[in-house]
Amino acid sequence: MNQSPPPTSKLFIRSEVLSVIDFLNTWDEASRLDKNKQIRRLQVITDRETVLRILVKELQRAGNPCSMQVVSELLMELGSIESLQKPLWSLIENAKSTDEVKDAANVILRQLGDETDPNLYLDYLDDPAGLINRETERMLEVSTRNPEALIDFIDFIFSLPVDEQCNLISSLQSDYPVEYLLNIFLPALLALPPHQTQELLLTLLGETRSKKAALFLAEHQDWFADDPKLMKVIKKSINALKIGGLYRDEKLDEARLEATEIHPLVAQTELYQCYATIPDGIGNQGIIISRERENGDICMMSVAINDLHGVMDCFGFYELSKPDFHKLIEKFHEENTKIHTPAAYCLQKLNAAEAINHQQKFRIPYEYTCWKVLLQDPALLALPAIDLISNSAQWANPNWHQASVSLYQHPDFSTWFLEEGDHPVVTSILENVLEVCARAMAEANDAEKEHKLKQLEAAFIATLDKLAEAMVHGLLNSEWKEILINRLADSAYLLMEQKASTFAGLAATEVQKLVNYHGIESELDGFIKHYGRRCVEEDLLRLKQGAQTSPELQNSDTFEHLVDAVLTAWELEP
Repeated sequence: MNQSPPPTSKLFIRSEVLSVIDFLNTWDEASRLDKNKQIRRLQVITDRETVLRILVKELQRAGNPCSMQVVSELLMELGSIESLQKPLWSLIENAKSTDEVKDAANVILRQLGDETDPNLYLDYLDDPAGLINRETERMLEVSTRNPEALIDFIDFIFSLPVDEQCNLISSLQSDYPVEYLLNIFLPALLALPPHQTQELLLTLLGETRSKKAALFLAEHQDWFADDPKLMKVIKKSINALKIGGLYRDEKLDEARLEATEIHPLVAQTELYQCYATIPDGIGNQGIIISRERENGDICMMSVAINDLHGVMDCFGFYELSKPDFHKLIEKFHEENTKIHTPAAYCLQKLNAAEAINHQQKFRIPYEYTCWKVLLQDPALLALPAIDLISNSAQWANPNWHQASVSLYQHPDFSTWFLEEGDHPVVTSILENVLEVCARAMAEANDAEKEHKLKQLEAAFIATLDKLAEAMVHGLLNSEWKEILINRLADSAYLLMEQKASTFAGLAATEVQKLVNYHGIESELDGFIKHYGRRCVEEDLLRLKQGAQTSPELQNSDTFEHLVDAVLTAWELEP
């Protein structure tokens, strides 16, 4: 009976390599998990040189873009610049290789770190201009389906000097379909690029003869109202679109309707898992929304938002295996608790954050504009809004007013304090804290006053307590009251989703307490009382660190003793 060839035989290795290529070619889009399994199948073969030699030959033979992509990915995963530079350059220099094969070889080399002059590669192409045009159009088309590819394209544009940005954008305008161009131009504009680039993009919108461009200008022209030069460009573009019959109410309505069409990525996926973090002390929060493909792969967006500044940052992945997705989730905001959250909550938070960017005319990261297509799911958009304040009213316990201070025992509340510059009330009070500290040190060093340290401690603590209370009243008589209520309501909801019902009840109780706050005559207790103290404590710790070099706080040992006395007296005291 014939024995199977041993793993070291060239015949066996060729059979394995071709089997892997055939397997990956049978899928329209193999899952990341399947790709990783096939890569590992080749990684266990000890004769890597033979594996790579076979793959290079298969790259030259590849008869369609799909096969070429499969082989290219395998070479990038299994090869190195040392092992592939010579054979791939041989492919590029071979007159029998097609321009497409030469381009694939060049992409692999660049990915592996080859630094050869790109012009040298172009000299070997039969039709470099034709190849560049075909590849550019292919990239633009892929960008309409793949947000990650779209971001890479915009990243490349923004990596160029301003003059080169404008040259590239102008060349795209004359050569490629409008829908491809607007897919790039609109996210780029919302990211507020250099002024020269903004001016060019706004000018080109008027030349597109597109309802989508008309709608963008109608809805965003107020963003540029403070810049007379850009407003002049916008008015010119709007007039051009009006002449073309596109800047009219019925056309804008048609564009709004078309904007609700489902993105291909949403059509090919189903909602998978969503996560959120508890807001931190300055209103930062992380949100993740993910969707699952039929092949089991995950696409996802991760967004950093702030309740005062809107959408701050965003990144995403077009193709992740489930194990890789869950590894990423473990690392997501490692310093915070991440909570598996209903999609409706995440959508609500992202919409509210984006509304802040629009209202305040803050820059919207183009990464977010590209990835927000994951939110265009009719099932997701149909979910009812969550009334966080009403939920808190339901979970609140009037007997827990003082006990709410225990929220500070939850690690996610360790950052709930304000510093100088965060709010005028806080800045003013902390200036007074420094004066109180300097006065206390003067009294401690004045022998004639004969103050005992214990008496000085008591007066120091009492004075700082009054300042902390004044700070809280000042904040609660400003817009900060609503901000705190909303952050605590968010926290109560998320803690309840986490099944941390006691902490959720404490946060909800604090929400109701603040809702019912009626001014300086209201007594402060529990969490909100300690919130003011925490602001003062953090400032004291900052002053303590600089006490040795501060003229107001000479005799740092005495000052450290006073600070420690305050921290001890205020240690989670109701």
